[in-house]
Amino acid sequence: MVANGGRLADRQICVKLFVRHGDEDRAIAFYREALGAELLQRHEWPSGILTSADLRIGESVFRIAGANPRRDAEPELGGPRSPHALGTTAVILELHVRDVDRVIGRAIGAGASLRNPAETLSTGDRVGAFIDPFGHIWALFNAIEDADIVDLSIEARNAA
Repeated sequence: MVANGGRLADRQICVKLFVRHGDEDRAIAFYREALGAELLQRHEWPSGILTSADLRIGESVFRIAGANPRRDAEPELGGPRSPHALGTTAVILELHVRDVDRVIGRAIGAGASLRNPAETLSTGDRVGAFIDPFGHIWALFNAIEDADIVDLSIEARNAA
């Protein structure tokens, strides 16, 4: 994974998102269009077949990789498997963005499905979630700024 001048930083966690074999280029295009991901590096066999790619969203670097079709088809071999082969995913990818509604709209326009519509929590935080075309769940958050936080107990007392 590309980071820190082409090397991994000490104690850096490398997250690999598996997609169905052959969907790697589609995944790269989706993450670039929907989430503004930057393509850092493509990893290919000498024959030119894409095996994986490193992308960055903000300061986070992650890898897209094609799942081994045999492992997808034969669960007894063990993973990793793509969410489509599993019929679910075991993780939720949390992404903090400036405009939850805009990012969800872009993701839906690029082929994602809506999981949870954007809503404003009682804290003022805006949240929502989508499932990308490859089966990964993305939860989006736009936290209110500390300066915007109002002590609700003081506000309630003043209103009384």
